[in-house]
Amino acid sequence: MHTTVTLLVDHHPVAIERVLQVARYRGFNVVGMNLTRDSELEQRLVLEIASERNIELLVKQLAKIYHVRELKVGAEFQLAARPTPVAAARSMATPAAQVQRG
Repeated sequence: MHTTVTLLVDHHPVAIERVLQVARYRGFNVVGMNLTRDSELEQRLVLEIASERNIELLVKQLAKIYHVRELKVGAEFQLAARPTPVAAARSMATPAAQVQRG
């Protein structure tokens, strides 16, 4: 049985590796993968999973990964513009040129 799982993950070097590692550890085969960068901080990963196991076993584990922000089973989702905690923190940071040293 083939199932599509769509994830919104942080744009971080280890994020994709952890998702694929969890799929492998749980005995699911990734037969297709599409990765697109949605913003500077996020990327969308669409996996086609082949397994006779219940997909909920995998979904529950994927939801626990720190870098996974959203996930959906069976269809792709449309992303709404939303601020991320990292982007909000960056916008509040004072540029080095404005720091007064005394």
